[in-house]
Amino acid sequence: MLPAMRQLSLDRINSVSPYKVWATAQDNEYNFITRSGVLYGVSFMEEMKIADVQSYQFSFARLNAIHSQFDDAIHQTLMAIICEFFNANNDILIYICDTSDGKETSRSRLFIKWFDEYEEKSRFIIKTASTYIKNQGFYTAMIVERTNKHLAAIIDDFDNTANLLCDK
Repeated sequence: MLPAMRQLSLDRINSVSPYKVWATAQDNEYNFITRSGVLYGVSFMEEMKIADVQSYQFSFARLNAIHSQFDDAIHQTLMAIICEFFNANNDILIYICDTSDGKETSRSRLFIKWFDEYEEKSRFIIKTASTYIKNQGFYTAMIVERTNKHLAAIIDDFDNTANLLCDK
């Protein structure tokens, strides 16, 4: 049995994050609030193994009804949390776009754009997959560090699973 996810260092996150991040009472959940009052939650939930490496579903959600304009500090804060996940854990992140409001395509594009703009993007491999089930689009991304010793097997396993989903 693999050890549980290691806790993230709030000191390291907050040393580079524009917004102050704090841990919630729930395991593996973190929050931050923007200057316009939007409360965001970031959580990590244990998922299946990919090529015998533990994966965690990464969730990012607005937790209140406040809306705001574009805020690049959200992206920077989110990337600080993701990087700290990989500093603490040699695992895999899986991101599945929320489909509750029909904006999953936009969310997927934005998430990939944020990664493409990240200054340390060469540190990671990000693989994407999409499928439609009952006319509903599902978009997912897998993020793994290039230095992961199981990288080739992880990519093969993810690609094979994505191909099976797309064939159905």
